[in-house]
This record gives sequence, structure tokens and C-alpha cells, in this order.
Amino acid sequence: MFTVEVQRAYLGALLAERLAELQQTNLQLASARLTQVQQFHNAGRAAQYDVLRAKVERANIEPLAIQARNDRDLAHLELKRILNIPVEQPLALTTALDPQAAQAFVASYLDTTVVAERPALRAAELTARSRRLAITAARAELMPTVTFFFQTGFQAFPPPGFGFPGTRGSLNAASCPAGSPAGRVCQNGGWFEDRNMGIQFSWPLFDGLRAKSALQLARAQTRIAELELRIERERVAVEVARARAELQRAKAIFDARRETATEANEAFRLASLRFSRGLSTQLEVSDAQLALLTAESSEARATIDLFLATAELARALGRPIPMPPASAQQRRTNE
Repeated sequence: MFTVEVQRAYLGALLAERLAELQQTNLQLASARLTQVQQFHNAGRAAQYDVLRAKVERANIEPLAIQARNDRDLAHLELKRILNIPVEQPLALTTALDPQAAQAFVASYLDTTVVAERPALRAAELTARSRRLAITAARAELMPTVTFFFQTGFQAFPPPGFGFPGTRGSLNAASCPAGSPAGRVCQNGGWFEDRNMGIQFSWPLFDGLRAKSALQLARAQTRIAELELRIERERVAVEVARARAELQRAKAIFDARRETATEANEAFRLASLRFSRGLSTQLEVSDAQLALLTAESSEARATIDLFLATAELARALGRPIPMPPASAQQRRTNE
């Protein structure tokens, strides 16, 4: 969740920067139109009322530009707070809002065949698997135990005269002391092989129901683990479906807002051209400029919503939280 919060704060800073740029551009357009209206007034093509209207319009836009710059600074402070960056340290965002890159950015996340790889889901699967193996281990306590053993080695007997054995052991009559009865065999004090082999079979008939209780406990723990795994799978599936639906909604709104911004830009260009030719009024240009500002602001917010929806889906799928790609202009600046 911390990565998502950082992503949210970063995107908020990007949005604040974009809105500040739009308000600054809006102020520059109003200043340019004021200059143009004053030129028309000097040439006798505009009335004093048009000049006053242009001045009032520019004066009304200037506080909005100041507020947008202040919101940008506040968004940077919030991002510094989350990242634990000193307030006095300068902050420069490495990416910019690029609507064109946003479409390619979310393409891989709209694939419905992607399987969730959440650590919690993987942990629940491994827990259920270990519980099932525990049943096998507990059932083994009820079965008989068969043990086969085999031992091999050497035994050394002291030779006559109490020396260290240095030969292979054997039994013969020559090793017997003088005066031994006929037919007696003795060891020569060497190394004799010693091998043991056997089989043990044990089956406890009564152990105070300890093994049976352990088996029942293992089965109960297995059922609990399987239920927890099923609940975790359902929770992850619902979360992924909700996040994917939110991403599809954000994608649809983004496509609509992008088309509206393109149309508003063309409408403002035509209104400005008509006004410069004396075919339209200043009011039409002002309305077109306001519509352009609204459309571009909505497009920026839709782009941010698209990135946030992508981040939420990535978190639900257990994938790394992606960052917005840098635009071509931003990459050239960084280079």
C-alpha cells in the first residue's frame, strides 16, 4: 500500500504541475488577446468596452494562475513528506503527463488472462499444501514400524604375549599353547570380522489415542487452511475484477476527454482566427478559451485517474507498481 500511496502523491504532483501550466498558458492567451484588442482599439476596430472587458478577463484569470502555482507547491510538499525528503531540498519530477503514452501504458493491464500473483495467495496455497502433508505424517503413526539393521566391523583379540594384533584373525590348532588337548583350536590374536543383521517389527496397539487425535487435528487444520485459501482466492478475484472494471471505466473516460480536448483546441484556434479577421466577437473567443481550459484540465485529471487505476490493478495482481512513462519531450530534456 505504501507504493500505491507514493504513486498517488507523485501523480498528484504531476497533475498540479499540469494544471499550473494550463493556467499559465490561459493567462498568456488572455494577455495576448488584451494586446490584440488594444491594437484594434487604436486602429478604430474595437470599442473601449472591448478593451475593458479584455482587462477584466485577464485580471480574473491571474488569481487562478497564482492559486494553481500554490497548489503545485503544496503537492510537492506532500510528496516530500511521504518520501521523507527535506523541505528545503529541490524536487524535480522526471516524468510528464503524456496522453498518447498512457494508452500504450495500460494495454498490458487490460489483459483478462493475467493471473494474480499475490504473496498472500501464494502463502495460503503453501499453507494448505503443508497441512495436507501433515495428514499423511499423522496417519503414519497408526501404521506398524518395520526396521532393518545391518552392522559390520572388526574385533581384535590380544595375541599371546599381550602384543598388538597385526594379522588377520583365524582359529587353528597352531595358535594353542603347548600341552593343549588334541583337537583344540585357538585364536591367533588377530582381527576378526563382526557382522550383525536383523529386522524389528513394532506396532503399538494402544497409545492413549494420541495418534488418532493427532490425525483428527491434522484433518481439522487442513480444512481450515483450505477454507482460508478459498476465501483468499475469492477476495483476490473480486479485488482484481473491481480494479480491472475501474481501469476500463477510467480508460473510457480518458478516451472521451482526449477527443473533447482535441475538438476544443480546434474550436479555440478557429475562434481566434475569426476574431483576428473581424468575423467574430471577443465573447466567442473567451468562451472557446474557457472550454479549452476545461477540456484540457479534464483530460489531465482523466490521465491521472487512468494511471491510478492501473496502479491499483497492478497491486491487486501482485505485480510491481508501474510509474508513468516519460514523454518524448521529457526524455529529450533529461538527455
